[in-house]
Amino acid sequence: MSEGSSSALNTDHRVDQAAVLGATLAATVSISAADGPWEPMESVVGAVLICLVITYVDAESLSDDRYRRRRVALASVLGVCWCLVIAWPLQLALSGLGLGRWTDFLLPLLWIVLAWSQVRRMRRGRPPWPRKSWLMALTRRL
Repeated sequence: MSEGSSSALNTDHRVDQAAVLGATLAATVSISAADGPWEPMESVVGAVLICLVITYVDAESLSDDRYRRRRVALASVLGVCWCLVIAWPLQLALSGLGLGRWTDFLLPLLWIVLAWSQVRRMRRGRPPWPRKSWLMALTRRL
C-alpha cells in the first residue's frame, strides 16, 4: 500500500492487499465447498466479501502494464465472489425451468466471463466495479 493513498482507511490501517484477496478467496472456497444446494446466506457472504475487497484494494492504480498479474488476481477473486452471489438465484431460476443440474456447469463459465471483463476494465484504467454502483454507495455510507 502506498503512502499517498487517498483513503484514510488504507493509510491508517496499512492493509496488505494480497492478504485481503487471500482471506476473501479462502472464505469463498470454504463456503462454496459445502455439500448440498446453494443457500441464500452464501449470496450474502459473497456480497460482504465484495464490499471488503472494494474497500481495501486500490484497483485504480493497476492500469499500468507492470501490474498485469495483480489485475488478474483481483479480477479472479472478484469473479469467484460474484459467482457466490449469483449461485443461489441462478440455481432457483434454473430449477424453475427444470435445469437445476446446470448450475454447477454454468458457474465456472460465468467466472471466466466476469474475471475477463474485470481485467479488461482495469487495463483501461477503470476499477473492476462501476463507480456509481449501489455497492460503492453502500461502502461509502458505512
